[in-house]
Amino acid sequence: MQEAEAGKKARELCRQHGISEATYDHWQAQDGGMSASDLKRLKASEGAVTQYKRRSAELARRDRDVMEALNGVVEERPRWGFWMCSHRLRLLGQGWPHKRVDRIYKAMKLNLPRRPKRRLPARVPQPMEVAARGNAEWSMDCMVSGAPVSHAEHSR
Repeated sequence: MQEAEAGKKARELCRQHGISEATYDHWQAQDGGMSASDLKRLKASEGAVTQYKRRSAELARRDRDVMEALNGVVEERPRWGFWMCSHRLRLLGQGWPHKRVDRIYKAMKLNLPRRPKRRLPARVPQPMEVAARGNAEWSMDCMVSGAPVSHAEHSR
């Protein structure tokens, strides 16, 4: 292929190396006109992809028991979030790390949406009442054992 890139004709190369033109065309289609370094990189990345697929399949097999346990807890208590489910699994004797359980919990899309804060209804403002005469009403901080006390007696 490198000789073809250098400028030699395909027929000459086939005769020189003892291969048919169909084989040459097949090799060229397979390589797609890539250089040797590109082909090496491609082969290395293909190996990495197969290794990744193998690892992910192994993880899925290992995580199957965690998924089953989480499904059981969620069926029992559908409104529980991650931490409640994680604590329940601990109480049931499962010693899985919480980060692993969290990863699987999120992968199963069991995350619950956050509840909005409950707001009190708007209060209608009331005008303050003004006492008709002084000392008619007492505030609670001036009460001792239920009897009103004047400020002078309270400060002694």
